[in-house]
Amino acid sequence: LQELAPRHKYILHLLKEIYLKLSDWPELVTILPTLKKYKVLPENEYQLLESQVYLENFKTQITKDDESQLIFWQKIPKKYQSQPDFIQIYVKSLIQQNKLEDAEKLLRKSLKQNISENLLKIYASLNLEQIQTQISFLESLLKNQPNNPKLFFALGKIYMQKKLWGQAKINLE
Repeated sequence: LQELAPRHKYILHLLKEIYLKLSDWPELVTILPTLKKYKVLPENEYQLLESQVYLENFKTQITKDDESQLIFWQKIPKKYQSQPDFIQIYVKSLIQQNKLEDAEKLLRKSLKQNISENLLKIYASLNLEQIQTQISFLESLLKNQPNNPKLFFALGKIYMQKKLWGQAKINLE
């Protein structure tokens, strides 16, 4: 049907539904531009679908080798590279590959823009050799948000990892 009428809205809609039911994320990625071009969905529905498709596709692709992960990360639209859900998946992958410095840099960049609780938990659980870098960064965030309990908790957690009990207690109280 798609070959007979590649621009027919109803056929494109059915194709989208089939791919969704099959969880065929790579195919959905390929038809997204066509769905947008022919306005198969209202804009708000399209945006939700696009986000879901890229996220799910990223989850399936992230399990591949190191180089393909980076390439796939770079192919994701920039607007999604700054979203916490995408960053969380990528950072966890970097941590599994023991690329802690890369994970820390990406988390730092993201947390400067938006303090996400999930990303902050991951940041606090990184076991870096240069703990002072993490502490300094979190303290700089605290200067801008002095009443943010999530930041105090993250800082306390880092101090606990390094067995600095006095500092941990101060931040966790």
